Amino acid sequence: MRTMIVLLLAFSIVATTSALALGQTIKIGASVASTGSLSREGRLLKEGYAFWADHINQSGGILVGGKRHTVQLIVYDDESNAATSERLTEKLITQDKVQFLLGPYSSPITLETNLIGEKHKILTIAAMANADAIYERRFKYVVSVLPPATVYMKRFLEMARKFTPQPNTVAIHAVGSAFGILVAEGVQDHATRLGYQVVYSAKYPPQA
Repeated sequence: MRTMIVLLLAFSIVATTSALALGQTIKIGASVASTGSLSREGRLLKEGYAFWADHINQSGGILVGGKRHTVQLIVYDDESNAATSERLTEKLITQDKVQFLLGPYSSPITLETNLIGEKHKILTIAAMANADAIYERRFKYVVSVLPPATVYMKRFLEMARKFTPQPNTVAIHAVGSAFGILVAEGVQDHATRLGYQVVYSAKYPPQA
């Protein structure tokens, strides 16, 4: 729900300030896994996007230039595959003529699809991808609703420092994926800076 609220605010701001000549319907595309290894998370993300679009339309649409614009959401199954997602993203832009993109699930796939959005200058809101590498490329047409992976747990560690009694030790048990490793590295760094003692750090296989 929090992510969808942020999406609502982000699209309201972006659509209002966009130089695009928008019609009465704003076409938004997404390539999200409904099948394959990421299908569980992908279906949840797809449901979230659909919830957001329904909420927007039932509320009268997005206000742009004093006029209300409804949302048309076009979603394809990327089969949890980066190459498929790239192809579908190209199709959404060149054939379906979408004006904005909602990102796929996972940072590795988003890293590839962002190349397409950047090439065509179509803004992507990456709702479920926050690897630092996505934003270190300094692309102009991708924004996130999540903090970068390396600072993902920073606020939690800061909050825990205010507990009574104050915790002084941290154990890190992270999934051994690109995202999990980045989060673990960030936790290690921030915990050390805040004065925690890291007593355990290990990774488990992504498919565990």
